[in-house]
Amino acid sequence: MAERITRVPGASGAFEWGAVTYSCAAKARVLGVKEETLEKFIDAGYIKEFADIFHLDRYYEEIVATPGFGQKSYDNLKFFDVNEVISQLRKQKQ
Repeated sequence: MAERITRVPGASGAFEWGAVTYSCAAKARVLGVKEETLEKFIDAGYIKEFADIFHLDRYYEEIVATPGFGQKSYDNLKFFDVNEVISQLRKQKQ
């Protein structure tokens, strides 16, 4: 994903750093949830690989119905849309 963003001229003005994560704890910090919540998402099949955290909106109904994880918790998730980031970078260049 970082490679796609940094192909855009001027990306260095908006893209400060990137990371590769392997542990559930690190993924939980990136997503903004507790590790046990992330494990619930993995067990439920919402996350099979790290990139899936960027597509949790596909499971909106299921996530807000998860006990202890309602609308407010869903709203607090950190969603990153690489296409939106690239679009914003291009707009800044114009």
